[in-house]
Amino acid sequence: MQAHYEAKQSVWTLTWKDVLLRLRLVDGALSADYFGPAAWVDSAAAQPSISDAIWETHCMASVGLAPDAAPARWELVDWLQPSPLSVAIRLRSACAPLAAEVHFCQDKDSGLLVMRAELTNESPTDIVRLNHAVSAGLCLPAQIREIVHLSGRWGAETQVQRLALPATQIMLESRSGKTSFECAPYVALLAPDYAFVFELAWSGNWQMPVRRLADGRVTVSAGLNDWGLRHALRPGEKLALPEVFALCARGDLNTATQRLHDYRRRFPGPDNQHPVPVQFNTWYVFNEQVPVRQMKAAADAAADLGCEVFVLDAGWYTTEGEQAGEGWWARAGDWVVNSHWFPNGLEELSDYCHSHGLDFGVWFEPEAVGASAVVRREHPEWLHAIGGAPTPPDQRAILNLGVPEARAFIRERILRVLRATRAEWMKWDFNTDLRQGGWAPGLPPELTDHDPLIAHYQGLYQLQREIRDAIPNLTLEMCAGGGGRFDPAILANAHVNWMSDQTNPLMNLAIHFGSQLAHCAFECNDWLVEWPPHSAIGAQTDPRGDLAFRARVAMLGSFGISAPVERWTEEEKSIVRTHVTWYKQIIQPIVLNGDQYFLTEPPPLDGNGDWAAVWYAAKNSERGVLFAFRLAGADAHRLLPLPGLNPEARYRLRSPEGWTAEHTGGELADGLVVDLDDFFRSALIYVEQTQI
Repeated sequence: MQAHYEAKQSVWTLTWKDVLLRLRLVDGALSADYFGPAAWVDSAAAQPSISDAIWETHCMASVGLAPDAAPARWELVDWLQPSPLSVAIRLRSACAPLAAEVHFCQDKDSGLLVMRAELTNESPTDIVRLNHAVSAGLCLPAQIREIVHLSGRWGAETQVQRLALPATQIMLESRSGKTSFECAPYVALLAPDYAFVFELAWSGNWQMPVRRLADGRVTVSAGLNDWGLRHALRPGEKLALPEVFALCARGDLNTATQRLHDYRRRFPGPDNQHPVPVQFNTWYVFNEQVPVRQMKAAADAAADLGCEVFVLDAGWYTTEGEQAGEGWWARAGDWVVNSHWFPNGLEELSDYCHSHGLDFGVWFEPEAVGASAVVRREHPEWLHAIGGAPTPPDQRAILNLGVPEARAFIRERILRVLRATRAEWMKWDFNTDLRQGGWAPGLPPELTDHDPLIAHYQGLYQLQREIRDAIPNLTLEMCAGGGGRFDPAILANAHVNWMSDQTNPLMNLAIHFGSQLAHCAFECNDWLVEWPPHSAIGAQTDPRGDLAFRARVAMLGSFGISAPVERWTEEEKSIVRTHVTWYKQIIQPIVLNGDQYFLTEPPPLDGNGDWAAVWYAAKNSERGVLFAFRLAGADAHRLLPLPGLNPEARYRLRSPEGWTAEHTGGELADGLVVDLDDFFRSALIYVEQTQI
């Protein structure tokens, strides 16, 4: 990155390869133009008016309480270039004792631009109150034609929406108190030969408006949602706004996605780079009925299939004041082992799993507090008062992780169980909408001056880090009734996210196509559930798709099993054993580190599409793996180009069924013909270089 500053006009020009970022501080507003190749810069207005972009300025903050809040008008303090790939700009508000430091950092390997902003109250005595804060905003070239975003609902998350960019504003947002089922904090904007991708790292309420200006340029901004936002900075306090990732890639959406994933694999560091074990999870087999004898039998089946970790899902716990007839939903909060199911404690099952070569994992819902939980009676001030009112006594409450004492309590309860069982896996669920949260009465103002949702998520990220620091070998899986809280920030401190509570493999196939735009494939956890076809919890059964088809859908990311294995034939067990072996030995290393290519359009949720195909190619071009699914399309043949290989090298192709072939990389780039003689059948093909 080369930074050039024009002092008289307060203009910074930053260049990286074929990308240019122009920052301008005019009339108290900091705005940014983000361009692709030089031709776009030449064709754009040399100094477009600031007025059209003022609403989406970097770290734009409103100071005061609505309706009297006023935008913070910024003045330049100084700027510096701390490294060849970063620039920092320091600003001070002209209307309040508020300072801002804005960082732009270019990732050397992927070219992705990371934007960070931090606000500071510089007053020694006064409180600065905020009700609006945007992390970053960019103005893009007029050549953009299409927008790609992700929308959905519970059980049908991350459906790919690709449409011509309209003249009216598109507002992507969440007001559910979590990332949301309805939208993801991700957007791609497509121009001829170029793709822009933007992602916000935040797990609470957020907003991302996209708008075409009158002169044709496109603005996109991202940050905290204004809805309900009330945050006070006490003297000397700071607020780090959520990070924003921006990427301009020459090529199509596949190219931009690969570069986004290249960065996300290393975000926040290499400690996340380990294979996620193949799991057996108890939920869709047993629900909350988890007697130790049945769990041992299930562990035997999991070990026989080649699974690597046995995860005990909901139902194993109770409260210190359990009431008769309470189920898994109500017994949350105190995290005491249920002696009815486990008279000798969870250690008996954990020891059994470890003796059979399986790691052990446990499900928690740390923020959930049932009606009979002792912590609820003894510490009501630790619970969220959503909308300013306490939770009705017959309903679940939410533990406020922004309260340090509450966070210390749940940390001790979780670590007690994890350490006693020598657990290597923790599943963290969240089945509630937090909305804007709320402080309970009796807490000190140094807490309650802060926005409750911001405090909650700062506490959640800290708790994630503390748990992982305490048990370094732990795999941490995040979940929120499926994909309700699935974003870069929550995955910065975890390894994998449960993709959806959907059990129908055809619907999950569509969910994979969207989730794996915003997230690396290995971060998207899926299980083989509906075999034999049955009405599992959460969805109606769909008989279409054989066992191999269903297993391969689940293998597109991280892979597990939660199915009634006792109903399987020996032939069916053999099929799954083969797929588990293929996954561990062949597929997972490529999925973890390779480039992903979507070779077809995203399939529809109802399964009545044509074909769906995904290709993963190793970075060194020596191997790859193809997943192809024939849906309701009439054509039994499909030509699928396989990029990313050495055109001069020869490759051997093989499938789990024993089919083999040989082709050059050039021939495979032109296209491999895949034949499937029936609807809802699949092909899994491993491609490995044999010689140059």
